[in-house]
Amino acid sequence: MTLKDYIRKGVLTAAVFILIAWLGKYFYMADGEMDWFRFALLYGILMGIPHMLVVVPLKWDISGTVGMVAFCVLIGGLFGCIIAVGLVVRAAFYLVGYPVCLLCRTLRGRMSRG
Repeated sequence: MTLKDYIRKGVLTAAVFILIAWLGKYFYMADGEMDWFRFALLYGILMGIPHMLVVVPLKWDISGTVGMVAFCVLIGGLFGCIIAVGLVVRAAFYLVGYPVCLLCRTLRGRMSRG
């Protein structure tokens, strides 16, 4: 585990999630309470955009096409929510693991010298 991985996969990922939570509170707060569906959809769509499959039927009318695109966005948001949970777990691993590795290296170095 290197400092580059710690910053890129730990600190920056956590910072992005905190920024999304701070800026997205106007989206997922309803009547002063947190709407968990909107929260999951917000993180899911933002993290799942590269993995979304948008099927645009060619011979349907406009309402069917819009409905199908909305359905694909909801399914992509669901997959993105699962991806977001995985990214949060990985960021927590790096945020905790790197300082522990540094501490172990320091202690191992002092043990071998002394």
